[in-house]
Amino acid sequence: MTTKIIGKCLGIAVVIGLLGIVPVSPQSSESSLSQQTSSETLASRLMLALSTSDYPATPGDVYTLTYFATALGGAVTTPLTLDAGYQLKVQNMGTLNGRGKTYLQLRNEVVNLVSRNYPMSGVSFTLTHMGHFNVLVMGEAIRSGTISVDGLTRLSALATNLTGKASTRFVTVSPASGNPVTYDLFLARRFGDLSQDPYIRPGDKIHIPAAGRIVTITGEVFRPGTYELLTGESLQALVSYYADGFTLNADINLIRVSRINTLEGVPGETKFASAQDIDQIILEDQDIVSIGNKGRNRPVAFFEGAISQARGTTEVEETSAEIEGTSRMEYPFYQGETLGNAVRTLRTQFTAISDLANAYILRGEQQFPVDLRPFLYNNDFSKDVALENGDTIIIPFRQYFILVSGAVKAPGRYPYVPDRRVEYYINLAGGRDELLNNGRGIKAFDLNNKSLSLSGYMPPESMISVPINTFSAKFNQFGPIITSILSIISATLSILAISGVF
Repeated sequence: MTTKIIGKCLGIAVVIGLLGIVPVSPQSSESSLSQQTSSETLASRLMLALSTSDYPATPGDVYTLTYFATALGGAVTTPLTLDAGYQLKVQNMGTLNGRGKTYLQLRNEVVNLVSRNYPMSGVSFTLTHMGHFNVLVMGEAIRSGTISVDGLTRLSALATNLTGKASTRFVTVSPASGNPVTYDLFLARRFGDLSQDPYIRPGDKIHIPAAGRIVTITGEVFRPGTYELLTGESLQALVSYYADGFTLNADINLIRVSRINTLEGVPGETKFASAQDIDQIILEDQDIVSIGNKGRNRPVAFFEGAISQARGTTEVEETSAEIEGTSRMEYPFYQGETLGNAVRTLRTQFTAISDLANAYILRGEQQFPVDLRPFLYNNDFSKDVALENGDTIIIPFRQYFILVSGAVKAPGRYPYVPDRRVEYYINLAGGRDELLNNGRGIKAFDLNNKSLSLSGYMPPESMISVPINTFSAKFNQFGPIITSILSIISATLSILAISGVF
C-alpha cells in the first residue's frame, strides 16, 4: 500500500512538472547546458527525450512503472531510478543493466521482465525525469571545469562555450572507460554526420585544442563564413569545399587575401589572385579572403539634375516632387545596355519637376538632346541610344510658374495653371497699367525664348512681356533728361550774354 501511495504522489508531481507549474528539477542557467535557450524548460526537454528514438539511458533517469497484478491487489505504480552504475532494480523481479542502451531498449526489457512475472498485466514504463550529470571541459573553453548536462546533450552544444581560438575539428572525448576519441564538429554541422557529434556521457572528459588556422571568406561565394582549415589545405579548398564555390556574380580575377598575421608575410599585407592560381596560395591563420563582384566593375553612367535619390518600391509608385537641389546618381550598366532601359529602371526617380522632354546627354565634349518621354509612356525606342562609360544624362528642372514683366501693376512670378492664356496671368499681375501700355506690343516666350501665340495656352516657365509704349510714359521716362539738357543750354546762353559775346 505504501508503494502505491508513493507512486501516485510521484505521478502527480510529474504531471505538474510537465504542465510547467513547478520545475521537476531546477538547474542553474549559469552552470548548465541542458537549457538550450532561455525559454526552454525541463518539461520540454523531457518531451523531446521521449520522442527521440536514440535517447540513451542515463544515470539519474527516473521512470514510472505501472502494471496490473491480481496477486498484489490490483494496479501497481512505482518509480524506478537508473543508478550511477547503470543498474535498474525492478522491484523484486530482477535488476537490468542499462549501460549502452537507449531508453526504448531498456523499456522493452522492463516490459518483457514484468510480463514474464505477471502475464496480461498491461505494463507501462515511462521516462518521467531526465538524469543530469557533470562532465569536465578543458582547453580552449571560455569557462573550463565541470558543467552540468543531461542525457540529450550532444558534443556540439559546447560550441557556445568556446574561445575564438578553439578548434572544432579535433575535439577529444575521453570516456570514463575506454580510449579517447577525436571528433570533427565541422562534418556534423555541414553534412549532418551525427557520428561526429555524439551524446555526452557521465564521466566524459572533453579537451578542446587550439586551432591551427582559422580563416574568413566573404563576398561572392555560396557559403561565406569563418572556417578552420586542415594541414595542407589551400585557398582552392577554402573556395571549392568550405565555401561551396563561386557565385555567378563572382569576379574570379579579383580575389583579395588580407593578411594580419605575422607568421611569414608582412602584417597588413594584401595579395591579389585569380581563380587560375588559387591552388598555389597557402593561407595563414586569421587571413581574410574577399571574392569580388564582377557587377561592381561594370561601366557607369550618371543621371544628374531633377532626379530623386529616394527609390520607390514599385514600378509606378509616385515620388514626391520636392527636390532640395540638383542630385547626381550613379547607374552601373552592362555592356550594350541602352538609355531607354536605364530610364525605365529609374522611372520612380523622376518627379513632376523633371523636364524629361528637354534632357540631354553629355559625352566627353559632345552634347546632344534626347526626349525621355517616349521610353516611359509610349514604349517607343526608335530613337534609343546605347550607353557609354562616363555618360552624364542631364535632367533639367521644370518649374511650374509664369513670369510676367513690364507695364503691369505687380510684375513677378505666378503659379502655372493649365489651360490659361496671356490675359489670365496679366490679370494675376494686377492687370495692364494703362498709363504705361496702350494695349499693343505684348509678347510671350517659352523657356527656350521662342515666341508663343498670344491666343494659345501658356506652357510652364513662359515669360510674358508687357512693354512701356504710351506717350506719357515715354515723356515721363525722357522728360527729366530733356529738361536737364534745356537747363544746361539756357544757363550757357545766359553766361554768354553776360560776357558780351552777344
